[in-house]
Amino acid sequence: MTDRPYGLFTASEHRPPTPTYATFTGDPSPDRRPPAWWWAVLAGLVVTAAALAAYVLLTARTSAGDGDPGPAAYPADVHAVASVVCDTPLQDTAAGEREFFVRESGTCIVGSSDKVTVYAFGTAAAQQQWLRVASGFGGVYVVGHGWVVSVDSQAVAETVRGKVGGEIR
Repeated sequence: MTDRPYGLFTASEHRPPTPTYATFTGDPSPDRRPPAWWWAVLAGLVVTAAALAAYVLLTARTSAGDGDPGPAAYPADVHAVASVVCDTPLQDTAAGEREFFVRESGTCIVGSSDKVTVYAFGTAAAQQQWLRVASGFGGVYVVGHGWVVSVDSQAVAETVRGKVGGEIR
């Protein structure tokens, strides 16, 4: 027992295992190669990065004035619509008096005494939901991309549409 201090092996028989990592011969060891699924993940990341870069480039091109305005131009500004429609300055609606689905709104006068209300929406879904609810209360609406002008008569609606465009509902 004294000649075997390391258990079953003598000191000369006990050798560390041969390393399995890559050597400098240029051939990596088989257990150091990435698994097959890793290549699929890498390919997916490359495709995603390319798609994101294309989206950013196309969005920057359309927002610079080439082509259609794109989704970034959707939220209309009440003051921009009112500056074309109204003959008097727009009076903003107080924050506590705003309606559901409306981002901002205000009232003004068209012509000599026709009061109109201008509404702006943040999304197309909010605008459609508001129109669905408002149609139950009557009135005439001139509907545009991200905005609605509420008027009392068809004649005023024609006047507003002649100034700013849109569809009469």
